[in-house]
Amino acid sequence: RAERAASPGRAPAPATLAPGDPPEMPVRSERRRAGGAGSSASSPATGAAASSLVPPPPINTAQPGVATSLLYSGAKFRGQQRSKGNAYEVEVVMQHVDMENSYLCGYLKIKGLTEEYPTLTTFFEGEIISKKHPFLTRKWDADEDVDRKHW
Repeated sequence: RAERAASPGRAPAPATLAPGDPPEMPVRSERRRAGGAGSSASSPATGAAASSLVPPPPINTAQPGVATSLLYSGAKFRGQQRSKGNAYEVEVVMQHVDMENSYLCGYLKIKGLTEEYPTLTTFFEGEIISKKHPFLTRKWDADEDVDRKHW
């Protein structure tokens, strides 16, 4: 790629591409926050979550319909569930996420839970904790102690 130096007082000339070179895409650079990497300070525009994501969210997240959270329809999560000294491989696939109505549903797949069914998949529905659905459910005869135990 060849680049020309700008003359004093003039804007830099655009870079020219060699045949076969892809055009450069805009990339959001990583911001350093005041106080170092461990600082809890965040800029009001980006918030702590956005400034600490590596890699950062796509540059076009201000466009309508572009995911701005890790919780979206089609998202997949893999990990382990540990219970009574055992560890089970799990995968969660979000089928539908509706942030406006604080609702989500999807599938949970777990491996090795029983010998009869080496892989079990179950459908789930849930409420996203929000003003509409607070942490304390007040449902199913659950009081605060019951809700805390299940968290």
